Amino acid sequence: MKQMMKIALGMMFALGLASCDMFNVDVDTTLSGELDIVVEEGVTKSTLDAPYEFADSVTIDPGSEDDISEYTDQIVGVAVENIYAVVSSVSETGVSFLAGSTFYIYNSTDSADFPLPADWPIVVDDTLTLDDVGGSYSDVADILENIEEPFTLKMTGTSSHEGVTVTITVDVESIYEVNLF
Repeated sequence: MKQMMKIALGMMFALGLASCDMFNVDVDTTLSGELDIVVEEGVTKSTLDAPYEFADSVTIDPGSEDDISEYTDQIVGVAVENIYAVVSSVSETGVSFLAGSTFYIYNSTDSADFPLPADWPIVVDDTLTLDDVGGSYSDVADILENIEEPFTLKMTGTSSHEGVTVTITVDVESIYEVNLF
């Protein structure tokens, strides 16, 4: 009996020393938003020369994602793996979004921006990787960790053409670390 007690105490001690991380699992998820960008036609002489301004935004609610909604109170961390922008459609050929056009991801407390370093030719199925410059992915991870608060995905900038419509899907690939106990 004494021997069993020692074994039980030894096991409790060992489990106590074991990190709680052994109960953590990674949940891969992709949060997506679709931007429907309309570059209006110029109506005055001063607007007849490029560049032409545009802006669009969409709200994304991570708490409504089936992959992670069941773990709302168990999230211990988030890591952003990649952020991609994929052109889904464009109304005409030869369109480019000019350098300095910017993607933004933000909520009420954090924000990250991803300016285009060069002109981006808008071609259907073209994928642009939004690079992790200056810790932007860490900022996005902070935004995603608060899954009870929706966030905004926005793009503003200038286009080489007027009177065009462009649909861009932005995918934020992330890993939620969840403690199961």
